[in-house]
Amino acid sequence: MKALYFNEFGDSSVLQYGEVAEPQINENEVLIN
Repeated sequence: MKALYFNEFGDSSVLQYGEVAEPQINENEVLIN
C-alpha cells in the first residue's frame, strides 16, 4: 500500500511517500482506508 511516512523527526521535508507493508490488525482494532 502507498503511504506518507517519516523515519525521523523534523519539518515537512522529512516526509516520504512510498510503498509500505499492509498493517496487521488485532481482533479489537479497525483498519481505515
